[in-house]
Amino acid sequence: MYAPLHRKIDEVGLPLVKNMVSLGLTDDEDPAIGDKIAKVHTDRYADHPEIADLVDNLGSYEGSGTPDNDTTTA
Repeated sequence: MYAPLHRKIDEVGLPLVKNMVSLGLTDDEDPAIGDKIAKVHTDRYADHPEIADLVDNLGSYEGSGTPDNDTTTA
């Protein structure tokens, strides 16, 4: 999530889409893995509010750790 390429893709790609669904897929059997994945996203939005702003400008966004408790609809 913090790789420079991932950030660049967000900066270029998010303004091009209207609605987005982000999936966090894993075969990890940890029952808390969903919360851990959501925390990575939540922390990233807190660390990079400009990325959160791009998500806020989408028509709708669903996915792990979205700024608005896992589902954002504008």
